[in-house]
Amino acid sequence: MNTPIKILLAFTVLFTVSPLSAQQAEIVKQDGKTVYIDISALEQKPAKGSPFTITIEGEDIINPKTGQTLGKTPETIIKGRITNTEDLFAVGKTEKQTADLTGREVAFPKQEQKAEDIKSDTFLEDFPSGTPAPLWQTALEQPAKAVAACDIDGDGETEIILAGLNKNTLSVYNLTQDKKLEKKTSYNLAEDKTVLTADCAAVNGSPVTLFVSVFDNLRQNLVNYPFTWQDNGLKQQKGFEGIINGITPNNGQRMLFTQKLLKHDKTFVLSEPAQLNFKNNNYKAGKELKTAGLKSIFAFNFADLENTGLINTVYTTKQGKIRLQFKDKEDYIIFPKDGSISYSPNSFVLGGKTQRFYLPLASFTDNNKAVIAAITGDKKSQKASLVFFKWTGETFAKYKIFPIEGTIYDMKQTPFTVSDSSLLIIYNYDGKGFLAVYECANI
Repeated sequence: MNTPIKILLAFTVLFTVSPLSAQQAEIVKQDGKTVYIDISALEQKPAKGSPFTITIEGEDIINPKTGQTLGKTPETIIKGRITNTEDLFAVGKTEKQTADLTGREVAFPKQEQKAEDIKSDTFLEDFPSGTPAPLWQTALEQPAKAVAACDIDGDGETEIILAGLNKNTLSVYNLTQDKKLEKKTSYNLAEDKTVLTADCAAVNGSPVTLFVSVFDNLRQNLVNYPFTWQDNGLKQQKGFEGIINGITPNNGQRMLFTQKLLKHDKTFVLSEPAQLNFKNNNYKAGKELKTAGLKSIFAFNFADLENTGLINTVYTTKQGKIRLQFKDKEDYIIFPKDGSISYSPNSFVLGGKTQRFYLPLASFTDNNKAVIAAITGDKKSQKASLVFFKWTGETFAKYKIFPIEGTIYDMKQTPFTVSDSSLLIIYNYDGKGFLAVYECANI
């Protein structure tokens, strides 16, 4: 890299903070799975069907010989829903029966406000009116699962590369003057490969390479295949284990990280990301991105949140929470505590269970303030939104939301020029695939 980036690392357990988006109430009576909750002091009363959680702290682990406290057992999260409400109390039902809940705190997520009800004090700026038009958008031949943009053939022009067309086809397109996609070539992966992500970069000065991450259904693991441009087409190179995640920190030089699948179980665990290096004609994992309290990271990026020149790590947990990592070991923020920030249908089947990937996070700079972009969506309703966050100095606040009519498949931040950056989004609506490009400067 031309400019070294100082990544702030820490190696201690996560320090949690009280959620800003939740209300607390006390359980005053319990009958099996049924709990009675005092809601008399709540500003926003829960409705029938509202979810809630009860957090039970772990117990101290004490050495009986020395009396030394060695740590705590994991905390327990009990979920439930409200079945009935009265003026001063609510009746809820938990997913499982647990003794001794009387006196414990229940956390209710605050109800989402409608766009017309959102005030400027909820966001850093007034809620934007209408939906900003993308720089351009176009219909695709078929829905795709991943997108990348780079000068793969070295002609000085950016090509659009769609992966996962017809399940496992890679297609390279020129962008015409009237913003249409003109196919240059295509490549078919083996049928036992499921495309997950696509990205491209010149790693450590190597030629521009397209990296396509797949799930190998036969070997039941993650494999990444590099592709270079040879003889007017894509040439597949030797694959290596892992899945590629590309990031562009604060409009800076593009970086690629790789992660391995560590655990074949009912759920999977992705290793901590390691920067991808190219040496002796081989791609290898380099220095890992260390994160306190987590063994698995599902989406991440870097941002200078406080405009101090120190780069913070921003990433998504397995549950879809955005988490911020600061300089001091105790400075960790999770937002939002209730509900996930993103949804992705990118998936593969492992151990008979569907495993899903969260969408990547984008990072760019707006008025000397770092902005993190994510996508929140609902597959059933076919509605999704681009959500933008800024650090206020006290919390990670939303400041803009752009509705998108469709189910999002992937989101990448790709620099079209040296000084500008764009968000490339592919989505599926009513069975058809679309590609849209937003200029960060116009958001």
